[in-house]
Amino acid sequence: MTFKVKVKSLDSGDVFIAKVQDNTLERRYLDALQEGEWRRQPVRLRINARQLKGDIKSALVIRAELAEIEEQ
Repeated sequence: MTFKVKVKSLDSGDVFIAKVQDNTLERRYLDALQEGEWRRQPVRLRINARQLKGDIKSALVIRAELAEIEEQ
């Protein structure tokens, strides 16, 4: 099964849709995506993406982990 997530880069501000294949992605990565959504916490993603003229045409999440929140 495949589902989609809306991704926003905190570095560049780019926003795009990435696919997540839950039958091939490791459980710990799926858990990190879920925790990030529930806690409203950033998630660090590794994504395979295809670009055309600077626009992301397709993207697939291959890894996810909760990002450390820096306290200020």
